[in-house]
This record gives sequence, C-alpha cells and structure tokens, in this order.
Amino acid sequence: MDFLTSTYSQLRQTAQSQLSSALTPPSQSLQSTIDKLTDRLLQSSDIADRRASLLALKGLSRDAKREVGETALMALLGRLEEAEVDPEGGKALLETLLVLCERDDDLHSHPHPHPHPYPPPPNARGKGREDLGLRHTDVVLQSPEPVHTLVHLLGQSNFYVRFGALQLLGVLLQNRAVVVQGYVLTSPMGVGSLVGVLQERREIIRNGTPTPLGVALLLPRAHAPAEALLLLQNLINSNADLQKIVAFEGAFERLLDIAQQEGGMEGGVVVQDCLTAIELLLKFNVSNQNYFRETSNIPRLPPLLLFPSPPPPPTAPSPQSFALQFWDTQKLANAILLVRLVLLLLGGAGQGKEQNQLALLASGMTRALLELGLASNAPTSLKIHALKALSPLLANSKPNQELLGSLSLTPYAWAGGDEWDRLPQQASLAALVRTALSGDQGAAVLVGGVEAAREGLECRAAAVGAFDSFCQSNPAGIHLLLEELVFPPSEPSPFTDPPLPAGSLLLHTLTALPEPERAPQSLNGLPPARFNTYPTVFACHLFAHVLRSGEGAKAAARGVTLPLPPQAQQPEPEDEADHPPTLIQLLTGNVNLALREHTRAREEGREREAREWERAACAWLGVLCVWCWESAGSVREFLEEGGNVQVLVQPITQPSGIDPLVQGLAAFLLGTCYEYDTDPGEVTRCVFFSFLPGLPFLFPSPFLLLPPLSLLASPPPSLQMLAANPAHRATLHPILLKHIGADQFVNRMTRLREDDRFKQVTPDSGVVLSPGQDLHQQVQVQVQGQGQEQGREAEEEGEVWFDWAFVEFWKNTYFSVQRAITSDPNAVKPISGETQTLALISSLQGTIQSQAQDLETMQRKLDALHREREEEREALGSELDRLGAHVAEMGEELQLAAGRERSLDLRVGEREREVERLRAELVEAAFAPTSAPAAASVSPPARGGSQVSAVSSPGTETELKARLAELDRELKAAQAKLKEQEEQVEDAFVALDELSQKRKRDKGRMRQAGLVVSEDEEDEDKDEGEEDE
Repeated sequence: MDFLTSTYSQLRQTAQSQLSSALTPPSQSLQSTIDKLTDRLLQSSDIADRRASLLALKGLSRDAKREVGETALMALLGRLEEAEVDPEGGKALLETLLVLCERDDDLHSHPHPHPHPYPPPPNARGKGREDLGLRHTDVVLQSPEPVHTLVHLLGQSNFYVRFGALQLLGVLLQNRAVVVQGYVLTSPMGVGSLVGVLQERREIIRNGTPTPLGVALLLPRAHAPAEALLLLQNLINSNADLQKIVAFEGAFERLLDIAQQEGGMEGGVVVQDCLTAIELLLKFNVSNQNYFRETSNIPRLPPLLLFPSPPPPPTAPSPQSFALQFWDTQKLANAILLVRLVLLLLGGAGQGKEQNQLALLASGMTRALLELGLASNAPTSLKIHALKALSPLLANSKPNQELLGSLSLTPYAWAGGDEWDRLPQQASLAALVRTALSGDQGAAVLVGGVEAAREGLECRAAAVGAFDSFCQSNPAGIHLLLEELVFPPSEPSPFTDPPLPAGSLLLHTLTALPEPERAPQSLNGLPPARFNTYPTVFACHLFAHVLRSGEGAKAAARGVTLPLPPQAQQPEPEDEADHPPTLIQLLTGNVNLALREHTRAREEGREREAREWERAACAWLGVLCVWCWESAGSVREFLEEGGNVQVLVQPITQPSGIDPLVQGLAAFLLGTCYEYDTDPGEVTRCVFFSFLPGLPFLFPSPFLLLPPLSLLASPPPSLQMLAANPAHRATLHPILLKHIGADQFVNRMTRLREDDRFKQVTPDSGVVLSPGQDLHQQVQVQVQGQGQEQGREAEEEGEVWFDWAFVEFWKNTYFSVQRAITSDPNAVKPISGETQTLALISSLQGTIQSQAQDLETMQRKLDALHREREEEREALGSELDRLGAHVAEMGEELQLAAGRERSLDLRVGEREREVERLRAELVEAAFAPTSAPAAASVSPPARGGSQVSAVSSPGTETELKARLAELDRELKAAQAKLKEQEEQVEDAFVALDELSQKRKRDKGRMRQAGLVVSEDEEDEDKDEGEEDE
C-alpha cells in the first residue's frame, strides 16, 4: 500500500512539473532579443515591422550600448537610406546611431540648464562607454557611404530627419573630424546641402534656440546646440578646401543675412555663431578674404556695429546713439568678434591688404573704429580690440591716415551711474594721444582710479600701436606733430576748451615729472590714484615712434624751443648768458632726477615708489637710445654736456641697488654715443653735482642752481677730464674699456635681454606680469577670489616697461653696439667740410637704390618705346609703299587727265567756234529779207558737209537755238569736269606733301629716341631738302 502511495505521489509531481513547464514560456535573454530585433530589421518587408524593431533597438541602446553596437550597428547602417522613405523610422534610426556614437564626455561637456554645484567624481565617467563611442564611430566611418547619405538627408524637408542628420554629423565630426571632412569633400551633394540649412526658417535647426516641450522630447540632450551653425564651424575648421567650397556656395551672404535679421551685434548668441563661422572661413585663407572683398561684403560690416550706413561725411558728427549704448555680455562678445573680422582682413602684407584698407575706409569701418575706440562708452575690452584693429588699418595707408589727421571727435567721460559728460570736441589724433597718456576716461574711474589695471594698460598700449601706424610712411602727419611740439600755457585737462593739440599734450607729458594722478574734475569725491609713472612711459613710447620716422624728425625735435626754468637768486658770470635747455638735455636731467628719487625712496622704505622711478628712468633712456641711434647730430648734442656721460656711467658701474634694465639701457646709450660720435662740436660748460656721498654727478648748468665747484665732491680721476674737455670718442674709449670694462659693459646689456620684463613683450601686447607672479597664480586668484576686490587686485599685477617696437629695435642693434666699443676711436675720422654720418650714408644708399629702380623703370619704358617705334616704323614703311603706289597710280591718272584735258580743250575750242558761227548766222538770218529766195541757195555749207536750211524758215531758227543751248550745256559740263580733275590733282599733291612732312617728323623723333636711320633714308632726306631749296 505504501509502495502504491509513494509511486502515485511521484507520478503526480512529475505530471504537475511537466504541465507547469508546458504552460510557462521559456525566459528570453537580452542578446537573443537584440538578435531577433536585428533579424526582423534585416529580413522583414513590412515598414511597420521594421519601424517597431528600430524603436525597440533605440530603447535598448541606452542601457545595452555595447550589445546593440556589436550586433545591430551594421544592420542600422544598411537601413540608413530608408530614412528618406520612412521619416518616423528614420528618426528612430538616427537617434539610435546618435546614442551609439556619442561619447560619455559629451554628456558632461554641454551646459545643463541647472548644473550641479559640484562636478561628478572622476570614476563616475565610464571609460568603457567613451571607448564604445569611438569604436562605433570608427565602424560607421569605415566607408564614406554613411556620411554621403547623411549629407543627402540634410536636403530633406522632414524636420526630424533633417535635425537628426545634423546631430549625427556633429557627433561624428567631434569624434573623427579629419575623416568626416574628407568624406564630405567627396560627397555628390557636396556642402550645398549644409549651406542650404542656413536658409531654414525653423530656428531649432538653423540656430538651435530653446525648443518647445514636444520637440525637446526627441533630443538626447537637455539643450539643443546651434546644430547647423556649430556643424558648419566644426566642418570648416582647419580645412582650407572645405572653407573655399563653403564660401563659394554663398555662406558669407547667408551668414550675414542671419546676423542682420537677428539685429546685428544685439542679436544674441545666434549672431555670435554666425560671426564665428565667418571668422573660421577667413582665418588663414587668403582666397576667401579676397572673395569676401570682391563680393561686396565689407560694406555690410559697419551696420552690424550699428554704425550708420552710408557713413556720415567726415565733417559731420556721428550720431550720439552710436556713442552712448547699453552694453551686456553677449553684445560685447558679438562686437569683439566683428572687430576681429577686420583684423583678419588686414593680416596680409601685399596688394590685397591695400585693397582691404581702401574698402574698409569707403564702407565707414575706419571711422566706426575711431568713434568706438576714442569717443564712446564702450567697455574697455572692446576699445582695446578697436584700437588694435586700427593699427593695421592705418599702417602705410595714406587715405586712412588722412582721415585720422582731419577727423574731429566728441569724447565722453563717465560721470557716475548712467551719466556721461560730453568733453569738448577735439581732433581725433589728440584724442588718440590722450587715450595713450591718460587711458580710457570711463574705465580708469570704474576701477576706482587705478591706472595700473591690466585692462587699462592694454587699452593705452593699443593706442600707442595705432599711433605707431599713423607715423609709418606719413611725413605730412609727422610734420604736423612736430609743429605742435610747443609747451602749453597751462596745465592740460580733459575739460580744457579748446583742447590742446596732440603735440603740446605729448611734449608736456614727456617732460613733466611724475606725480600722483587724480580723478577727473567731474568725479570729485573719489580717492586719488596711486603714484605711477605710466603717463611718462607712454609719452616716451609715442615720442620714440615720431623719432623713428627719420633723421629729419630727430633734427626737428632737437630744434624744439623749451622755456627757461625759474632763475635762482645767485649771481652768474657776466660773460655767461642764459640759454634755454634743449630737449635732449632736459630728458637727461630727468633721468638723473629719477635715479636720485629712486635712491631716496629706497632708503625711506617706499619700494613701490622706487620701482616707479626706475620705470620712468627706463622710459627716458629708451627715448634717448632711439634718438641717438644713427644720428651724429643728436649724439653731439648729448655729449655737449659732459655731465650726461657721468649720468650713464654711474648706474652702469653701481654694483647693487639699481634695476638691471636701467643698467642695460645706460650701457646701450653710452655705446651708441661712442659708435655715432662722428660730428665733433663745441662742448658747453658743465659742473659736478653730487647728491650722494661718493657718487658724484655731472648735471647741465641751465637746469639747477649748483653750488660752487670747489664745494662739490671731486669726481673720480678717470672722469675728471669731462669737466673741462669735450666728450668725444677719444675720451669715451678709456671710460668704456678701463673704467667700465668691456666684459661688464656686455654683461649689463645681456642681463637686460634676459630679463622677463623684456622677454615677455610680444607684438600683440606690451603688458607683462609683475615679478614674482606667474600666470597660474593670477588665474587662481581670479577663480578662487571671495570678492570683487581680490579679482581687481589680480588684474593690477600687469605692468608696462617697453613696447614691441623698442624690443625689436634693441634685438636688431644691441650686438653691433657691443662690437663697437672695442673699435679704434680713430677708425672713423671726420672729413673737413663734410658731415660724415650714418644717416647721410643711409640716405645716399636709399637714393642710389631709388635711382637704380628709376633707371630700371626707365629702361623698361625705353624698351617699350623702342618696340613701339619699330612697330610704328614698319607701319610707316607699309604706309609709304601704299602711298607710293597710290601716287604712281595718280600720276598715270594725271597724265590721262592731261591728255583728256587737251582733247577737251580742242573740242571746247571747236564748240566755241561753232557757237560763234551759229550766232553770226542767227544774226544774219534775223536781219535778212524773208522773201529773198536766193538766200537759201547761196548759204554756206554747214560743218560736216551738211547743208543748212534757209534762215527764213521758222523751223530752222528754232533748231539753231536748241543747238546753241545744247552746246552751252556741253561746254559747262566740260568746264566742270575739268575743274574737278584739277581739284583731284591738287588734293593729290597736298596729300603727298603731308606724307613727306610726316615722314620727316618721324625720322626726327627716331633720331631723338636714339634709333638708327638708314643712310639711304638720310640721303633721301638731304636730296629732298636740296630740292626744296
């Protein structure tokens, strides 16, 4: 019984398990599901079935990216072309491929509308997923067909297909840009489809503006980027071939249309994307730059800056709405991009740059940049870019330089809040000089009057660069500046009306001693700015650019008249008359005073003030170096005061407590004086002046009232001869080699070259970091600062010592100065009656080169004239042959005409005789009786043997009259024909005479041109002359 019960239980359990297994379906794995979906995608002929498979694969791709990619990626690529037929399925297909090719880094690189305050931990990013995105991208790009299909889909009208193709192409470009660019170049559709997307009216496709909820659901990211514009930027980046194709497809016009439709620089991020794309098309692509100019796109740039188009005439003021605007961050970014386009168009150095300069001038962009940089309330960063764009725009461009020299502006100064004070109208050149000397009137106040802010220094350095471009190849502008170098009657101010000219403002700042700068008059109550010497530094930079224009400018600057300083109550010798100091002497005296004040400030613990005095000394020494270089007259004027040499020797020989920059500049100036002291002259009286024990100085007597010579510290023996004897090469040579030493001299200049303040100066910026602060520290302070003051202090660490023009001048000349000090002082001797200067030699070399070029040009013109004369000679020869044949023909016709004339004369004579006879017969018939019958029988026989009828017959009389009239007509016709032939003969003789005269004149011109005339022709001319006689 138990056996049966146990057996029944076992059978029952087995049956139940079999039944449950039969009723329960088998479990399905993820891989098997993907395999089945892939099979349905490949084999199913029903569009709905394939669409369902695509939607299922799309859902699985996010969580099973590896499995879907390994199994279904090729099947998905095979169905890519069906996206055009089935838009809904194509949408799912493109989104699936987008998920498979997307890298994990992309999910963190795009901005999120609500970013988390803390970044995700490093291990949160799956490295495997990043590798999967690149791996799937490589599979997609194994052949060019997928990329060609995507480019083709860009031309579809369906929104989902077009937008998905844009997104997928963008991801592929981010992962493998070079490969995709190569495939696009070989695409049958080319880039026309992509450029055509720019005409899309739906902004989500063209601009990537924020999307509505229904569209946002289809996007794999929270924010849709500017798909078409960003894709265009990535596609043309660093690919010149694609840049040219895109440009010739009309991308410039369409991008500018979009920017104009969006409101110019007020158009938000869309305008920024358009301008960035234009910048990529123009960058390093001369062909596109020429195409941009030739398609008249340059005149469309000023209206984007909201400048009037067409521009107002130079005599009319610009609208106040352009000068005073409200600026936000996006508008500022758009304006800076627009100004950078101008810099790209002026980056060349050939004829294309000249044409772009003229095109920008005609479009009004030159004036727009002048107004924007010198007479507006634009942020300082935008003014920096505007002034930097003016530098290449003005360089060697006479029309643009004339506009800067003649235009008048109305600057504005910040008065607090949203109020701006209108400054007096002034010349644009004066406004440019004032900006370089005093900085931006608004920005200097907005930072609390701190002149050393890095942004303010950048603005002033950019103004110096624009001034340098104004001085290049502009003798008229230099002459105008030199004429304005007159001391102002009063202290200059931004509110002075009328404002000072540029030359007076420059001269005043150049010679004035630095002092604490205060806020403008309209901003009373603000604390004064700290003590700094930047006005002096930038004045020296400006004046150095004027001096670099040539020896003429240096000579004119030496003739500047300076006012006499107040005289002290001390008797002077009667034989010593007061004379005004020269500008070179005044600048040297300022160097001496700066070194004295530097020593005093260091002793009193005012390190910052000591550093500022060193900066001023470097600026004045730099101007003197440029002034004396290749200018024997300037060197002689410098050496006329023997104390000037001591001013240079003292810092060179000082072992410590002096800036290496001052030592290097002093050594360079002393070596320059030794090298170019080739014009001896008289040396004025100079005395010693000592402001420190053991450190005697020589100082020009017109500047300071000095104690008697006996009360001063005695100078070193090696320098005592400078007090009474002229300073020239023979006296400078022992000072250089013995008192200073050649090794120490070279070492001083080498230390300057290796100084970071010298090496950090670049062509783009002369603002360098302060010693002890690197760029990493500056960025750290700005990022981790806990307030606005810390960020401001980080900006204040920038400083200016030199500009790029002086650095380049130094690098090109310092080695020749180092070699010059070892040369024999008697190697170059002055020749009596002549001034042997390098400037004259350079001028003569330039004249010779110019004459050689002129000679070559004249030779080319002479060759062209010779060829022209040969051609003309051949033409005259053929014409002479033709005329000779014509004359021979006319001679024959003349002989025939003469024969016809003789025969005609005979016929006329016969006709006249016959007419007379007939008249006589007619008279006789009229008086004879009508009844005489015998008259008819005795009438004489007619001509030709015919008998004449009786005159008494009425018919006979009528016939005679008719005959007489006919003969008259024949006579008149013969006479007219004879007269016509005579006129033809006369015309022929006149033409022959004119031809002979023309031939003589041509021969004379040929002899004057040096051409060879054959002897036969000369003999013929002589024979013709003898015949004429």
